[in-house]
Amino acid sequence: MPLALTARAWHPEPLRREDAIEGRDIEYNEVSFLHRYTYRYRPAQRAAWLRSPDGLRGTAGSVRGSEFYVREELRHAWSLNERWFVEFHHRADEDFDGTYARTLTGIGANLDGGWSAAARGDLAAEKEKIDAHGELAWRHDAGLRLRMVGVLTDATFNRKADVGEYLTEPVTWFGEILWLADNGGLLAAYANHNAQSRFAQPAEGLVFADEQTSAGARAVVPLTDRIRIEAEFQAGETDRSWDVATELETGRASLAREYQAAGAEIYGAVRPDLTVWAGWRRFELSEDQASNVDRVPDGEIERNETMLHAGVECTIRDGMVFWPGIYLNDVDNRDTLTGEGAADPVDDEWTGKLTFPLEMAFSENMSLTINPTLLLHEPRFGGGNVQVQLLF
Repeated sequence: MPLALTARAWHPEPLRREDAIEGRDIEYNEVSFLHRYTYRYRPAQRAAWLRSPDGLRGTAGSVRGSEFYVREELRHAWSLNERWFVEFHHRADEDFDGTYARTLTGIGANLDGGWSAAARGDLAAEKEKIDAHGELAWRHDAGLRLRMVGVLTDATFNRKADVGEYLTEPVTWFGEILWLADNGGLLAAYANHNAQSRFAQPAEGLVFADEQTSAGARAVVPLTDRIRIEAEFQAGETDRSWDVATELETGRASLAREYQAAGAEIYGAVRPDLTVWAGWRRFELSEDQASNVDRVPDGEIERNETMLHAGVECTIRDGMVFWPGIYLNDVDNRDTLTGEGAADPVDDEWTGKLTFPLEMAFSENMSLTINPTLLLHEPRFGGGNVQVQLLF
């Protein structure tokens, strides 16, 4: 088994030049994060994905009348011999700037002492958009995993493109440690840092700067054979600026973003075919954008959400699991940046949602989940989502 593709809880998040310069292309309303959270995978699926090196999974669900929340991932590696392997990894996801997709191919080698090394690059037609990834990984038979990744974003941009140049080239450093216990327990942590980069477009009189850092941790702790606790925390910050100097305009805009998300759940098995669960989640996002140039708006976003949720997980028959839940979310939001709710930029209300996911397993490694949902406030229709997971 190629070592470099075992057990990945998180992924490097390098700078996306075009998305960062253009700014956010997603608008949030009072149920945006409620929808996204309820389209999650069942815990057993998440655990199986972590322990499998190869597979395909995806989830798609409605979050607005004109917008889907989509996450998908495909990863596979082929052993050439005992030492060398090649790999393919495609992932589509979103962050606070917008949606994105990355497709990486690479070659790696298994080294002595549980170590492996790999080199990867993007599959992109434009050579200036190719990122170069280098990874060093280590694993131990006791279930301990360690990964260290360095990314040179747009590695050949200054040699291949003519629409601007990097004054300071972007570099990303990523590290992850993960322990998978035999009893189903898990401890994991990561850190991602995009060192400050500076990009200039002389024809437009623009100099753009960006620096980002994020980190997180996750734990699954079995207390007894019947009870377990799961907890997760993530936080990050972004510092970004645009300097404009033309004959018609001179000025500066800046964005300071911070977010934190924390949650915990408890699961208790009443009997082999029935588990009850309950949890809490806190999410905070702040964006302060100051600007004295026309092309960049001025304003702020403050989101503070506290969620309580509970449900059951019932095995109807072999290969079929029904795990409905209720999610209640206290929303305290202020938005004067995107124009959402411009007449009344402050929301302070409770929102709620019922979910009815039915998971159908067609084999030990293949499942399909249909998740119709219902909002507890107007409008009642809560969309829904579909999930697939296939382990190779």
